[in-house]
Amino acid sequence: LLLFFCWIELFAFTFRRSLYSAQLRWTTMTSTPTANVLSDLAYYEDLRSTATDVRRDEGNNVDIVTLDNGDEVPFCHLSFFAAMFPTGDRIFTYDIFYAVTRAVQDLNAGDGTVVPALQGLDQRCPIRFTMESAQTYFSSSEGLGITIEQLSREPGVERLPCAFVGAIASSVSVPSSMATGLLGYPQ
Repeated sequence: LLLFFCWIELFAFTFRRSLYSAQLRWTTMTSTPTANVLSDLAYYEDLRSTATDVRRDEGNNVDIVTLDNGDEVPFCHLSFFAAMFPTGDRIFTYDIFYAVTRAVQDLNAGDGTVVPALQGLDQRCPIRFTMESAQTYFSSSEGLGITIEQLSREPGVERLPCAFVGAIASSVSVPSSMATGLLGYPQ
């Protein structure tokens, strides 16, 4: 998870700086068919959301999905606290959301383009990652309410997070991290 958080910081920083130059490059590229950029994330989101045989073992934050062929796939569902700016430039929020989404994609694909240590992770680690975002409105009570709601989900039936990606504001992250820490969830 430490690599994941470092990846987010690095990617958010570089993404914002290169947004406009990348936009220019994308518009001038030739149109050749390529794989969907978030294909691994989409595949595992779909696999986990349609799974019917799911369990969470006692003392473990990972859901185990049993496939039709009997194979078991462990899933770590990440909860990301977002805060959309009510007015003005929202580009920073989109940067962070894209960074988290891309980080989850890279974890699943074992893509070491941004963080070299992730190269081949999909071959070394069986855990697959899914994610959700929750709007906190920069409010500590909203963030804590979301945390309590998500931790109250029924294991094996609803997607219960295995870890939380804190909000940009400490006023939101500190109260929620107290709750998640007491219950054994990293944030």
